[in-house]
Amino acid sequence: IFKNEILQMLKKLSLFELKQNDDAHVLFARKCDTCGRRGHNFQVCPCQKFKFTFSGQAEKVYLAGTFTCWFPTLELTKQPPNNNFTNEIALPPSKYSYRYLVDDQWVINENDEFS
Repeated sequence: IFKNEILQMLKKLSLFELKQNDDAHVLFARKCDTCGRRGHNFQVCPCQKFKFTFSGQAEKVYLAGTFTCWFPTLELTKQPPNNNFTNEIALPPSKYSYRYLVDDQWVINENDEFS
């Protein structure tokens, strides 16, 4: 009984998700609504969402920067009606450098619509 009371209390605090199946109760650290990470105090998450937008003709656009160790792993998706490429990510407060990989060519967008 004590175990169930603790599980229910943690669930009420919204810090954890309680899932159960036929064999056991499984307690997961809740995902942060801002950054999607588990296991930190999401109620005071310092992360902020940033929207990266690339305007121009391209087939594929990726984002790389100090937050990805310069690996172009974040793909931007083409958004109608203006066909801009966008991606929104959550980052902790810091100073970052970044650039785009556009059709296998590195590009720094001087008129970046970064918000």
